[in-house]
Amino acid sequence: MTSKYFSIILLLSFLISCGNLNIQDSCNCESEKNALSKMEAELIELRKDRTAKTKKPLKIFSEYSLLTKSKWVEIEDKLQKDQARQAWAAWIHGCTKLIKKDNWKSSCEAANKLSSPSN
Repeated sequence: MTSKYFSIILLLSFLISCGNLNIQDSCNCESEKNALSKMEAELIELRKDRTAKTKKPLKIFSEYSLLTKSKWVEIEDKLQKDQARQAWAAWIHGCTKLIKKDNWKSSCEAANKLSSPSN
């Protein structure tokens, strides 16, 4: 029975302490408004800095911008050293997806014709 009274008293003391939390003290609202306006001004400046940094123009490369002119002799040497037979299977496998793209369709169709058993 005593524990019942003790728990009721404890519960009431918690409720009373919660009620005291809602009491507002008098404030200096003018200084709070000034501080808030300073923070808003700083936030605006930070946003301006961020957008200025992110709006730099991106250098876009064209599809062939990294290609350079070469002499045929250089290409021939590389082709002689290349292992085309080993790469051909990978090329045909890649064509299963590339054939759906307009830029690769004719190349992949030609490669498939070369690889067909009748040739």
